[in-house]
Amino acid sequence: MNEVVTITDHAARQSDRWLFIAILVILLIASVVFWRWIIKDRDKLGARLTDVTDRHIDAHQKLIEVVARNNEVVAQNTRVLFDVNATLTYCKTRNQNQQ
Repeated sequence: MNEVVTITDHAARQSDRWLFIAILVILLIASVVFWRWIIKDRDKLGARLTDVTDRHIDAHQKLIEVVARNNEVVAQNTRVLFDVNATLTYCKTRNQNQQ
């Protein structure tokens, strides 16, 4: 605690020019630290955006594959339903003819 008081007393005895220069140096250091933090954060966000974009592209490709597979299944089911419909129509016609 005495060291803090000693440093404060010493700073208070200095001229205003030295205090102004000290404030400028402190502001310059704070600005550099802040700027480096902003740049690092921007780089993190850029990497995250790249990761999200890559995952989005992969998911979109998988979605295209799923849609293509679904179209194949729908076409196959449609053919089967037409076959079932034809069989039922044949059975219905045959039953009507037997009666």
